[in-house]
Amino acid sequence: GTLADPSKETDTPVYWHIAKSGGSSMKVYYGCMDLVLATQRGTMEGHEHDKRLQVWVKSRKAKFVNVDTASDEGIDKAKRLGLAKSGLADVIFTQN
Repeated sequence: GTLADPSKETDTPVYWHIAKSGGSSMKVYYGCMDLVLATQRGTMEGHEHDKRLQVWVKSRKAKFVNVDTASDEGIDKAKRLGLAKSGLADVIFTQN
């Protein structure tokens, strides 16, 4: 699709995190809303070695998909594993 196409229920929003623009606050906000986030934190606690997509819960109920969407390598892995089509992430954050 294109930006001119109407949004669908299955679309996943992508937040382009520009340094010092409030992106970190938005991650906390969406996390408090009990949403699943795809961020650079997705590969913490050994999840960088995962071979398939999954959601894991960090302390205080923060939920992450196990990919790093803030690096080129992580974005390539997310693409290979089918992050966008999986529907696991409610919001995807990237800096690239």
